[in-house]
Amino acid sequence: MKQTLKVSDIRNKAVALQGINAHFPVKLNYAIAKNLKVLLAECDTAAAQNKKVLDEKASKDKNGEYEWKDNEIVFPSEKVKKEALKELDDIANLDVEVEIMTIQMSVLEMCDTDKYDVPTSKNMAALEFMIE
Repeated sequence: MKQTLKVSDIRNKAVALQGINAHFPVKLNYAIAKNLKVLLAECDTAAAQNKKVLDEKASKDKNGEYEWKDNEIVFPSEKVKKEALKELDDIANLDVEVEIMTIQMSVLEMCDTDKYDVPTSKNMAALEFMIE
């Protein structure tokens, strides 16, 4: 099922899915793995775009590395910094259509047996976007 998500939400969902480490039914584990692959691909695309903005706008040292001061990347001017931050924010707020493998609630209900781990509330929050 196609879902439209913001890039920032995609990152958050990918991180949440990566945090799941439990023994679930095969169908659920497959859906998690498949969706994680899709989400991480979008994260890679966004990261490449972020890097492109920073490569173009950030100050670099003699080795071509970003200059840092007080845990922040340095920019040549406040104007350039504002432009870069706006572009980075625009990337984070882009709506992206992704193909999500959904699961029926009955698959989650299978976890109520001794055969599988019971999803925690944190797991359920991470899986919510996948449930039909």
